[in-house]
Amino acid sequence: MAHQVQTMFSYKQTPWHGLGKIIHDVPTIAEGIKLAGLDWRVEQKPVFTLTPDGDYTLIPDKAALVRNDDSTTLAVLSPRYKALQNSEAFDFFQPFIDNKLASLETAGALQEGRKIWVLAKLNKAPIEIKGNDIVEKFVLLSNSHDGSTAVRVGFTPIRVVCANTLAMSHNAKDSQLMRVFHGSKVKENVEMLRDTINAIDASFEATEEQMKILARRQVGKEELKKYIKVVFKISEDLEDGRKKINAEKLEERITQLFDVSAGAQEAGHTYWGAYNAVNYYLNHEYGRSQDGRLDSIWFGYNSRVNASAFAEAVRAAV
Repeated sequence: MAHQVQTMFSYKQTPWHGLGKIIHDVPTIAEGIKLAGLDWRVEQKPVFTLTPDGDYTLIPDKAALVRNDDSTTLAVLSPRYKALQNSEAFDFFQPFIDNKLASLETAGALQEGRKIWVLAKLNKAPIEIKGNDIVEKFVLLSNSHDGSTAVRVGFTPIRVVCANTLAMSHNAKDSQLMRVFHGSKVKENVEMLRDTINAIDASFEATEEQMKILARRQVGKEELKKYIKVVFKISEDLEDGRKKINAEKLEERITQLFDVSAGAQEAGHTYWGAYNAVNYYLNHEYGRSQDGRLDSIWFGYNSRVNASAFAEAVRAAV
């Protein structure tokens, strides 16, 4: 199976096992673009169809989006579609970096460049759940060059002990990030930048309270089974033999991860531990490949299950 992660760099360590090149100095924007293999532009090219007599006819309502470095066709869309260039995505972080409010952590491309991301670490105190169980604060900007998703900016917690992406947000306070992204004078407005970072930090603090509630609420064996069934929508009366076997294997595996996954000891038998067992499974085991899981945990099915798992754990714990 072809790798979905085409290019990627990561500062100091690779959060997703075996993916990307590791660097040991915080990169500048210019360095980050090159290290991530994103120093190319998306260009529009006309689309033609071949007629029965061997001539070519222009299709006026279609345009091909093509990488200018290797001519890979990323999508065929309306000619009115305006691509957000990779350099523009990186430029969003420039004023935050200039004012030492954040630093580049990782960036890369998926599916030959059809999806790109830039992840920056906030220079704010991390979330301390209990003891050495730390959650760092990041901002993720993601974009697609195939029209599959809009530009998204949202806060992204990453649990240090297992380097897993926790449930993310792309709404509420994050709308302030989008206003910054589209602002024309953002580089000159340092106060706006600081206010925005403080607003995002407040979002993390609200999430921190929920995480600590999960870490205090103990979970028994039956509660854990019920939680797994709700998160993965497993019916109690499955009749399909194969689906029933798969559901039983899933329940058994997450129950094991509840005790033995990275970070299980720190979380203990709590709803924080239950959520992180599901989270570990989504980050490391669900799917055919590690890079496919990265794609899914940020952009696809695993992201939705991850958010649902966190919300259900909070609902059950309070």
